[in-house]
Amino acid sequence: MKLNLGILAELDHRALTIRIPWAWIGMAGMIFGLALAIVAFALLPPEIGSYGLFITGLAGGLGGGHLVRLEMITAAWVLEERRKSSPEDRALWEERVGR
Repeated sequence: MKLNLGILAELDHRALTIRIPWAWIGMAGMIFGLALAIVAFALLPPEIGSYGLFITGLAGGLGGGHLVRLEMITAAWVLEERRKSSPEDRALWEERVGR
């Protein structure tokens, strides 16, 4: 499935809705979580709870990855619903995505 997320922002400006950028939040969480896990495991001694930080960092990384995945699924669903909704949206969608 070919997906262009730029069309989602282009369609959203007409709806006047504020969308939370879950994909960016998820990416930041994933990067920060994995960095925390690496730092905790590699640099901190076990006496100060580096294993807990390691597990927390891995959980943050996995959670961030799931947020990115959820945003991609939601974006695909919104695009498909809007494609069906009006002729203008359908024409814009077909022009951008190439179907």
